[in-house]
Amino acid sequence: MRKRQQDGSGYVSRSAYKLEELVAKHRILARGSVVVDLGAAPGGWCQAVRRAQPGVCLFAVDRLPLQVDVPGTTFLQGDFTEPAIQQQLAAHLQGEHAEPRCVDVVLSDMMANTSGNAVRDTQASLDLCEAAYGLCARMLRPADASGGRPSAFVCKYYMSPEADEFRREVLERHFAKVRSEKLDASRARSREQYWVCLGFRED
Repeated sequence: MRKRQQDGSGYVSRSAYKLEELVAKHRILARGSVVVDLGAAPGGWCQAVRRAQPGVCLFAVDRLPLQVDVPGTTFLQGDFTEPAIQQQLAAHLQGEHAEPRCVDVVLSDMMANTSGNAVRDTQASLDLCEAAYGLCARMLRPADASGGRPSAFVCKYYMSPEADEFRREVLERHFAKVRSEKLDASRARSREQYWVCLGFRED
């Protein structure tokens, strides 16, 4: 497959700058961290992770192939909400780590295809956030068992009352800190923001 042209920084997509900004502000990556990048294509966030902290163990999942080679990354092609892909990811993780909850950081820059219907698009975005959190609930290492490494969930969302409710009812119950970030690298008129959730707590 033809690889996407990279910009002068070497990044395959401008979204990489968003993760750079989040990592610099919140220090969510540490040497030895196990990181899962959901919706990883075309590969900009994988590149940004590797540049920020080469010593992580990085897994990437997307229905589309990566359009750049990111050395040291385990890539699974498929829909992460499908049980078969979840089983493959779990098998890869448990092949390298003994405990089932071995992920330190879950990243999601996913956004549903827009339809032009604001209500529908907002709900589709929130559905992806909920699915990504579901993976956290199964695989994220609790902060008190992280060995000092960050235990974090970073997720893109559209601002809405429903998103605010999800933050209150789910994220703030299960993370010690939840921050909403409107990034300099995002377009000024965009409704997208990012949740940065730190310190995962099991039920």
